[in-house]
Amino acid sequence: MRKRLSYSLNSELLRVTVLIVAIALCLAAQSHALTEADQPTAGKTVQSLAQKASEPAAQAIDQKALIDSMGTLMDNKLAPLIRMQANLQKLMLEDKFSGPKFTDIIGGIGWIMGLFGIVAFFWSFKRKPTK
Repeated sequence: MRKRLSYSLNSELLRVTVLIVAIALCLAAQSHALTEADQPTAGKTVQSLAQKASEPAAQAIDQKALIDSMGTLMDNKLAPLIRMQANLQKLMLEDKFSGPKFTDIIGGIGWIMGLFGIVAFFWSFKRKPTK
């Protein structure tokens, strides 16, 4: 038996999926940029590349700069998504706490009248006079 997900779980799942896709795209773009930067060009030699790779302090600085730039990139890319999610939550809260609407009131009155109609129908069988 398959249960249906509620709206909040669907929106949560959508938000997580969008976040994962955004992170994957940012990582792919960053790795592509690093791959292009690491390819030797006409001015670079194998020795200069080996010397650059042998300096651990330079690598640590490069990794820290990479992490910082990636964090900034992620913040910039995710800012519109976070704003949209905040606006959606605000609209949902306003709808939840806005009170009953006219259609809700009319629907409630209809339910009450329908229940009384069912009760009156069954009472009509019991109240028939017997001869």
